[in-house]
Amino acid sequence: MPHQPPVVIQFVIGAAQFAGTLAEHAHDILHLLALALIDIWHVVIDAGPRVAAAIVVATLLALLVGHVLGGPDPATRTATAISSAVRNPGLALLVATVNAASSEIIATVLAYFVIGALTVIPYGVWRRRVDAHAAGGR
Repeated sequence: MPHQPPVVIQFVIGAAQFAGTLAEHAHDILHLLALALIDIWHVVIDAGPRVAAAIVVATLLALLVGHVLGGPDPATRTATAISSAVRNPGLALLVATVNAASSEIIATVLAYFVIGALTVIPYGVWRRRVDAHAAGGR
């Protein structure tokens, strides 16, 4: 029986190959994301200013809580904050669709996804600047 490398090594090799493929197609992926945003932008606008404000406040509070509870390591703090704020809109859409939710519910989940992502971007930019400044100061 031929000797096989451990599963972890196989996984790392596969992940590296996938990352290379993903990097090669990043331009195409960005185009698809842009088209998707253009396609659902009317849903975000139709959600209204109250829903948008509530989404921004909820996202900012989740970023704050994740940042504060993320621990002393800057990378962990950033990851915890972003994962707290982004949540899982794909799962929410699945649950809404399986339960035959109204189109308003689905529109709100889509609006949450777009507005929440736009709210998280400045935090990510800020954390990159802080990390770059800290790395340069060492």
